[in-house]
Amino acid sequence: MTRIWNYFFYSTWQLHYAIGTYLMQEPLYRLAQHIPFMRKNLKEKREGFHRLMHDLDSGLTVGLSFRAMFTTTMVMYLIVFLILVTELKINVKQTLYYYGLLIIGLAYLTNHFFLFRADIYKKYFKEFDKIQNKSIIYFSAVFFHLGAYVFSLLLIYFTTGFNLP
Repeated sequence: MTRIWNYFFYSTWQLHYAIGTYLMQEPLYRLAQHIPFMRKNLKEKREGFHRLMHDLDSGLTVGLSFRAMFTTTMVMYLIVFLILVTELKINVKQTLYYYGLLIIGLAYLTNHFFLFRADIYKKYFKEFDKIQNKSIIYFSAVFFHLGAYVFSLLLIYFTTGFNLP
């Protein structure tokens, strides 16, 4: 389970890495080449931006990837909670706040245990960097996160029917 969870985290990180590089870093670099006062030390600024975005210890892409994994994990636990509530016919109106905190806590502990405990994700990142076909990695991240959200919406529809007023 740890290997699979780290693969999805790696694929999410690779997707954020590609977005950060090709949609943010490169256009800003090309724009800065045409502004006279920004040309000075442009190479050093580019390296600093790259460190800020893509550092494995504290980079922005790692934080965004963890947030994406955390949100998807919360959705998965919400699905389990919804199934338990509907099948066991539990009245949760008074205690919904506590169940929400439980879901958030479980999602955080799951990601901490599988990803950040003793920096286990770095070991798997080195292993997964050897994969040659990077487009498969991007698709797995998109399908994992979108699949969790679509499945949750379908489950909500089939269990509660979106009973909106």
